[in-house]
Amino acid sequence: MPDSIIVRCGEMFLKGGNLPYFENKLLQNTRAITGISAVTKLRGRLILPYFPHHSSLRRVFGISSYSPAVKAEKTVEGLQTTALTMLGGKPGTFKVETRRSDKRFPLTSPQINKEVGQYIEASTKWQFDFVHPKIMVCIEINNGGAYLYTEIVAGAGGLPVGTAGKVYLLLENESDVLAGILMMKRGCDIIPIGVGKEPEISLLQRFSPKKIKTIVVGNTKELQDYIKKNNISVIVTGEAFETKKERKEIMVLRPLIGYTKGQIREGLERYKDVA
Repeated sequence: MPDSIIVRCGEMFLKGGNLPYFENKLLQNTRAITGISAVTKLRGRLILPYFPHHSSLRRVFGISSYSPAVKAEKTVEGLQTTALTMLGGKPGTFKVETRRSDKRFPLTSPQINKEVGQYIEASTKWQFDFVHPKIMVCIEINNGGAYLYTEIVAGAGGLPVGTAGKVYLLLENESDVLAGILMMKRGCDIIPIGVGKEPEISLLQRFSPKKIKTIVVGNTKELQDYIKKNNISVIVTGEAFETKKERKEIMVLRPLIGYTKGQIREGLERYKDVA
């Protein structure tokens, strides 16, 4: 049974000197969306205690993937016995793959693979298969400990929400919802504006680490007045090439400009499935 979760950070590691800012924001967002406060930050990783509703991690932008894991004793013997326990079930084929970021561990990654693999073969009927293993036994040794896992769950990717400022989202239909999600994926906080009615933000809220505040205006004229009064220079819409409108008074960001109707529908369904 897993007792930990290893979370891998994505493209934010291209941010150089600004990396600590992005790491801290991801840490805050992970706590807010999952409700788990005991989150440990390592270089390139977050470590969480295992929790049953871990699929909520798929709604945290900035996470590339995660794995339910078992923490082992940080010795060769500890890795061997933990790997043996994890395999269980009907024997088949396996492969061991190690990532050793803590260079103080005495063996190299290939040496660990060999020691653990040979131990499994000597102790069970499982057989090593380099090309098409039934189970991949993954070992990660970092400054926080030694962890073993057999599953990698894809995350949402992108950048942590709140690292790229705020944008106003003209929210009138589902295409606009998808546009808002894509802007959040690029690190933006969004402020939805509804024309004539309260905008539907339930899906957007699922991916936001904080409560989304909305704005409602009565009609197009009031929208123009609000934009002017608040010195808004840019708005986001879900307009595609076939549906775009001329808006001379303001710059418009259209994340879906090259999307077809089918691609917009598929994109929405993909995020609905995550939520």
